[in-house]
Amino acid sequence: MNIGTSLKKVITELFEPFMLFVAPDLYEKLEWSKKPDSLEQEFQRIFPVKKGTKYKRR
Repeated sequence: MNIGTSLKKVITELFEPFMLFVAPDLYEKLEWSKKPDSLEQEFQRIFPVKKGTKYKRR
C-alpha cells in the first residue's frame, strides 16, 4: 500500500465525521446514504504529475 492509497482511504473514512465537526449545519443538508463518485481521473487531468520534478527542502 502506498501513501496515495493510504491517504485516499483515510479521507474516505473520515470525511463524514470531519464534516460533522467542522460544518454541522452543512452536514445535516448532505445526503450521506449515497456513495460519492471518485474524481481521481479528473483530478489528474487538471493537475498532472510532472515526471522528473524535484523539490528542495529549505
